[in-house]
Parts: sequence; structure tokens; C-alpha cells
Amino acid sequence: MDNVEKLKGMIVETVNGGMEAIKDEVAKQTEELTKLKEDVAAVSNDITAIKELPATNVTLGAPGRQVNMIHNGISLVNQGRQIQNDAWRLVNDESKQGIAKMLIDACTAGLKGQREYKINTTLVEGTPGSGGYLVFDEFMNIIRTLGELTGVMLAEAEVVPMNSDVLHYPVDNDKSITVLEKSETADFADGVPANMFTEVELTATRLGAYAVLTNQLMDDSTFDIVSFLMPKFAAAVSRKIDSEVFTTGGSGIFDPLVDDANILDSTGTLDIVHLLDAFSKLDSRMSAGAKYFFHRLVHFGTVLAQTDTAGNAIFPPTLTNMGKKLWDIPVVLAEDLPYTLTDGLTVGLCGNMKQAYIIGMRKGVGSFFFNPYSLDISEQTRITLGTRWDGKVGYGKSMVKLIY
Repeated sequence: MDNVEKLKGMIVETVNGGMEAIKDEVAKQTEELTKLKEDVAAVSNDITAIKELPATNVTLGAPGRQVNMIHNGISLVNQGRQIQNDAWRLVNDESKQGIAKMLIDACTAGLKGQREYKINTTLVEGTPGSGGYLVFDEFMNIIRTLGELTGVMLAEAEVVPMNSDVLHYPVDNDKSITVLEKSETADFADGVPANMFTEVELTATRLGAYAVLTNQLMDDSTFDIVSFLMPKFAAAVSRKIDSEVFTTGGSGIFDPLVDDANILDSTGTLDIVHLLDAFSKLDSRMSAGAKYFFHRLVHFGTVLAQTDTAGNAIFPPTLTNMGKKLWDIPVVLAEDLPYTLTDGLTVGLCGNMKQAYIIGMRKGVGSFFFNPYSLDISEQTRITLGTRWDGKVGYGKSMVKLIY
């Protein structure tokens, strides 16, 4: 019995001592955990403060070295590199090869001066492939000059340069200037003039054209693509202008001449009486510089077919005339005038076109460029011309419509 009691006492003593040891260890662990929480809270506050800071320019190292942007505690340059690397990993090998080829082609094009993106609006010098007549103002002058060879309006109308998008241009109605004879002491500008200059408002509007060529053709060094394209672009632009001016009911950049209410009328069957009536209706002194305008089929098939009572041609072509004059008045062939003789249709014009129509050609704004990848086709290049024009009827009574 004594031994049992003694054993119980030893167990109780051992348990009590272990509990104290356990309590001490728990207290120690609790203290360390509290300190760890405090450290975590401090770090969290620091991270929040860094995130809320705005991006800041920080100069690293000696003056003159690269300036890095720091955000969220990390260089933005490094962040960008990481994003690039991550994105590049998503691109398959075939696409990578395509991108590499595109970059090589672009670099090669830049070295050759053939397919690089070109916008030339300032006066510079260079070889035909990289400058010179690619200067836009000079190019527009060539477009106009070549357009005169293939169209009517650029050659016959009054073409004025525009140095701004809007131009108010005076219209001479042949009575705008008063001429007086006065004595030495009299004032020329006495009284109120009976007539004054009127004006038209020209507003430059975009007119573009483009062509597509293969890159193999572009790379051919034996011929100059720009010299080849210039007359083609000029002819296309010139034909577009003629089409809008001579087509009734048009709504393009250029006001239709044949629709203007101030244009005089002469109705007939394109016989001698009709042709003379149209010429006689021109306003005073507008016969100087006047011309007839017909479609070639109307001119050669109807006008020159006029005969007298004996059957002889009234306007026989000669070696010097070749049918291009009526009573010594020049005839201009306008392909966009009607060629069918329909009642009520304007089949010809007679008058002074420089007085009747004004074309504004915008200077200093425009583009002529090569873009090899605008079509997403690696073997083709788009060549684009961007211009700005406007066209308005001037003095309408300087022109007569020949209505069938």
C-alpha cells in the first residue's frame, strides 16, 4: 500500500512538472507569433504605400544614363520586357518566321528606297526613287501639266493654287471694271460703279487615287516606277474632273457646268443655224477665246457632216485644220459630253471656259506614298496619291449650252 501511494505521488509530481513546462513553451510560442504578426503588418503597410506612390522618374547611376520609370517598386522597362517575353512565347514558330520576314523585307525596302512609306510635302532634293519630283507641290504641278494633255478642264478652265483649305476667288463678269475718260483734275472713282466683281468660294476636298503593283515589279531596277505612274495618275485625276464637270446631275467635288442656271441656252439640231445661234448668244466680248466643245462622235458624225444644198461639206477638213475648227473657232473634244442626240439633252458647249469655270488646286497638303503591307499581301504594294481640289462655275454667261 505504501508503495502504491508513493507511486501515485511520483506520477502527480511528474504530470504537474510537465504541465508547467508545456505552459512555458506555449507562452513562448504565443510571444513569437505576436511578433511575427506585427512584422507582417508592417511589411503589408510598406507594400501598400509603395503601390499608392505615382510613377516617378528615377535617375540610376551617373548623370546622363538611362532614366527608368519605377512603378510598384519595379522598373517599368523590366516589366515591359517581361510582358514582351510572355507574349512572344504565345507566338508559334511559323508566325515568328513570318514576322521576321516582314521586318527583313521592311528594312530591305528602306535601304532600296522603293517600298518605304513616303509623304513628301516639303521642297527637298533627291534621286527619282527617293525625292526630287516626289516633292508633293512639285508633283502636283506635274499632275496638272500632264493632266492638261489627257483631259479638258485642267487645260481649258481657270486653275488657281490654294494655299489654304478655303479660297474666295473673284469672278470677272466682263463688266466688273469701269473705264472712264477724265480730265487731269477729275477723280476716276466718281459715283457708284454699275458692276462689281463677284466671287466664288473654293473649299479644298480630298480626291485620292491608288494603284497596286507586285513587289517583283517594284524591285526591277531597270525602270523608274514613279516616272511610269505619274502620267497614269494625272490622266485618271483629269478624267475624274471632266466627268463631274460635264455630267448632268452630279454631286461630286466639281459642280456640273451643264446644270448651272446662269449658263445660256441654244436649242436646235446642230445645223448651221444652231451653231451660229449658240455663238451669237455669248455675252459681250466673250467671243475672244471662245471654243466649241463636243464629244468626238457628235463632232465628226454630226457637226462635220453638215453639207450645203449641193451636197458639199461645209467644214471640209484640211491638212492644217483636220476638222478641229468651225469658222476659225477651235473645237475641243470632250469625251464626257453626251454623244447620243436625244431631245432636251445638252450635246455641246460654246464659250470661254476660263471665264466659265474655276478649279482650285490645294498646295502644300497631300501625299504620295508606297505602302507594301496595307493589303496584308506580302508580294503586293499599294501606291496612293492624296490630293485636294474644288471646282465652281464662274461667269455663267460666258458659256452657251447647245441643247438638241
